[in-house]
Amino acid sequence: IGLVCVYLAEAVARDGDLLYAQSLLLKAKRSMSKNPSNLALWIPYHSVYSLQQRLWGKAFSSDEAKATALDHAHEALTLARQQLGEGNPELWEHRRNLALAYQAQGRIFAAKKIHKMALAEVSKVHGDENRKVLQSRRDLAFIFIASGNNKRALEHYTTSTPPAIKQDAITYFDHMALAYHLDGQIEPALVASRKSLELRRGLIWEQILDQKDTTRTAFALRNTYETLFHTLTLEEADLQAQFETILNWHGTGLAIAKEKQRRIIALSKLAGKDADARDAWEAHRNGTAFLDPKALELAHKRLEAQGIELTGAPPEHITRVDLCEDLAKRDTWLVLYRAHLRVDAKSSRAGVPKDSRFYYAYVLSPECRLHRQNIAVAPLFEADLKTWRNQVTVSQECFKKHGTPFKCLKAFAKMDALSEHLYAHLFKRIE
Repeated sequence: IGLVCVYLAEAVARDGDLLYAQSLLLKAKRSMSKNPSNLALWIPYHSVYSLQQRLWGKAFSSDEAKATALDHAHEALTLARQQLGEGNPELWEHRRNLALAYQAQGRIFAAKKIHKMALAEVSKVHGDENRKVLQSRRDLAFIFIASGNNKRALEHYTTSTPPAIKQDAITYFDHMALAYHLDGQIEPALVASRKSLELRRGLIWEQILDQKDTTRTAFALRNTYETLFHTLTLEEADLQAQFETILNWHGTGLAIAKEKQRRIIALSKLAGKDADARDAWEAHRNGTAFLDPKALELAHKRLEAQGIELTGAPPEHITRVDLCEDLAKRDTWLVLYRAHLRVDAKSSRAGVPKDSRFYYAYVLSPECRLHRQNIAVAPLFEADLKTWRNQVTVSQECFKKHGTPFKCLKAFAKMDALSEHLYAHLFKRIE
């Protein structure tokens, strides 16, 4: 029972349910306490506990959890050495776990030393295409990025392949994009960023179809778009790519929210045999009552006939050309506002952006002409915005106190003047 709880805890921890994973590990410890010398039980326990605490420390910025993760990683490796002997390539998993625990604490050089040792051990007995060798190269590549050695990082990326697990592949392409970007290689950085984006959008759509909570993944999606957009801002000439990236950034989020809402409503409206098919499909998906292939196919067909998609892909990315026809029909302009840190390529790669944030707008005309209009330096505009909000509060409090606007004319007049000032900042230039 204890070992089952350990492996279940590993699965749910990797799926993001860290509190449930911790409760399973406590249950496992109580069950396994009767066998304190059974290494086959305690090695995976310490290894998974280290994983759970490392993820907890990352999620909640807990130094205590990170320290606990390191202690359990050390214990797992120590017990594994007793069982397998020093130098055994099967120690690779435990060495890697220890290196990641050091890495979580920001102790990069300690992590690098252990990652190198892990790679050396598995390389002796496995070929270059072995999954452990490839994973160790990916681990070292990230360590070299963190220590500022981007060329060495790229050497490891070019001799490894993406992991089979989609979430790990996303991280792989994110790190690769960062390494290329920091090394000044814009085109390969964009290729890697777009690959990560494609995988992440697909992953979110799969989670919607499985009715999983997509909040954490949605934040990760935002980060991927941000990375891609930041790389594009260093290529000032590629205005269309910048515009389409930010447009799809927001568009994908809206599509996710709408699809999730639509599915919830559609599933709740099912009745009769359609509701039976829904319940059978959900029981099969959750592993509580498995259907044979024929029954599963019939359930799928009945649900899909009601417009409930069980497979599929996220919406296609929209392009500037897609929008232009609609804008021409409506004789309408599209204005997309954005706040961004203006940086040059050199300072960005050095990790010390030199400029402040500013507001600007992408403007697409009915004739399909696109340009970017700078509006204001962010700190100045935000100070004006804060002043306006404070005056709105003063006006509201005055009205609440007196019950009539006639005793608050000065407050409302000042609010109107500040509104005109903001309007001139944001809209007048665009008009």
